[in-house]
Amino acid sequence: MNFSRYLLPAALLSAGMSGVESKMDPGNPHSSNAYDDADPNKILIRASTLPQNLLDALRALEKDSVMSEGLGLECTTALIKLRKEQWLDFTRHLTEWELKNTLDC
Repeated sequence: MNFSRYLLPAALLSAGMSGVESKMDPGNPHSSNAYDDADPNKILIRASTLPQNLLDALRALEKDSVMSEGLGLECTTALIKLRKEQWLDFTRHLTEWELKNTLDC
């Protein structure tokens, strides 16, 4: 899935400005690299869970007032509608693996 080269920076700026305005504590910086760390589970435990698919991400976006306010309600609503249509189109098609392993035809 691709992203808009205009919406991504706007979303990042919106989230950053929201944190600054609300004086949110950013926490301690992470100076280690998960790829180089001897025990990557230490970092993964602290990491937030990301959405597993586009639909989960859209559901999270629908609940995110910071993004809705930062990008604008009209833009956010249009983006969610467009991406939900893309998700539905994606789910209507069987993958090669599904055809091979799940159908008894």
